[in-house]
Amino acid sequence: MLRDFPQPARDTVSTQGEYYQERTRGVLYLPSLVAPPTGAGLVQHDSGGHALMSWNHRFAAGSDVTLKAYFDTATTQDYTASITVRTYDVEMVDRLRLGPRNELIWGSGFREVDYATAASRYLFWTPPSGGEQIFNAFAQDDFTLTRTLHLIGGIKVEHNTYTGWENEPSVRLIWEPNANHTVWAAVSQAIRVPSIGEEFGRINIAGTPATLRSPPVQVAILGNPALQKSERLTAYEAGYRGALTPRLSVDLSAFYNRYADMTSTVPGAPRLEIAPGPPHLLVPLYFGNLLRGDTYGGEMSAKWRVTPNWDLAAGYSLLRGKLVGDNPALTLTPQPNAIGTSPRHQIQARSHMVLPWRTELDVAVYRVASVPSERVDAYTRLDLRLGWRPNDHLSFSLAGQNLLQSRHQEFLPVYFATALQVPRTVYLTATLGF
Repeated sequence: MLRDFPQPARDTVSTQGEYYQERTRGVLYLPSLVAPPTGAGLVQHDSGGHALMSWNHRFAAGSDVTLKAYFDTATTQDYTASITVRTYDVEMVDRLRLGPRNELIWGSGFREVDYATAASRYLFWTPPSGGEQIFNAFAQDDFTLTRTLHLIGGIKVEHNTYTGWENEPSVRLIWEPNANHTVWAAVSQAIRVPSIGEEFGRINIAGTPATLRSPPVQVAILGNPALQKSERLTAYEAGYRGALTPRLSVDLSAFYNRYADMTSTVPGAPRLEIAPGPPHLLVPLYFGNLLRGDTYGGEMSAKWRVTPNWDLAAGYSLLRGKLVGDNPALTLTPQPNAIGTSPRHQIQARSHMVLPWRTELDVAVYRVASVPSERVDAYTRLDLRLGWRPNDHLSFSLAGQNLLQSRHQEFLPVYFATALQVPRTVYLTATLGF
């Protein structure tokens, strides 16, 4: 729900809130030290919500200031563990016009993330509850060099609980020879702070019962409180956006990304562990920042207004990349969702038609290449949506997703779960706005 309240003296107050409950069914293959793993039914419950309030004040000179306060809570419960994460966030953004050729945006923010967990023999955190705090300050200056050339530079400085002080600078150059064409290039840096699980978690990912020649063996990924580095990205981008005709526009972009201090797991020395029983040999895998890599690729898209009531759009994206270890002598395992776990090629085509009697029809086709490292096959997906808006405040839509097949796989499951298949889905939606 979103609602704006116009106030006197050029003030605007916005509020937004959401609550959700979800249930997911699947099959888990849980490791055991006394018997081979067997499938167990999984019912995962997810619930939570958020609330956002924003106040904006506009000044006569064209400047404005915005204050935001945000709260989010999310709880996940299943057979392996339960975790609740609560996020509190406040932010101030001030936009100042420093003359006809210069605009400055600056501000600061504070975020606190608290967690509480209930452990199982498969997944737990030490300590079982805690939190992190992040303070940031940022500034960005948009300077008009000439009538057609803009230079935008900025930096964000933050302090977090795990890695201390970090900075994320960026610079962007924009050339607009006329209102229909834009060419741009940018260089920026970004970080990813270690997660709570990477710092304090443990997950027992595999186990084998005892044999005549060996004791039971438990393989576990252990959090590393000494993980004092953030993952780092340096991104180089360039692109073009233009209207070739009044009804046809295109977007082209290319990128090259360099990653450093990527998180991986490194094997440690096996040791005897008594609890949880039975006594067994523990083979630990520790988190470490020992990977680096790069990605490159590009995207292209086009939009064509066939008629005033019919729009077509199409796009293609290419992604290539690799990871290498800083120490060739070590066997390193990348984290899920790391480089190499995304499809190289993706194609999409969309159609939007405005029909009589306040109805509309959307058609979308997607083609996604295979991901051999994840054992995910290529697939084609068709989505349809028929919408009806009887008035300006009420709308209904009937939609179908993945209509060409009963189900397909899009990613490799993480740890215990079996591969979840995306099913064919048909749903009806009603929306009331005010």
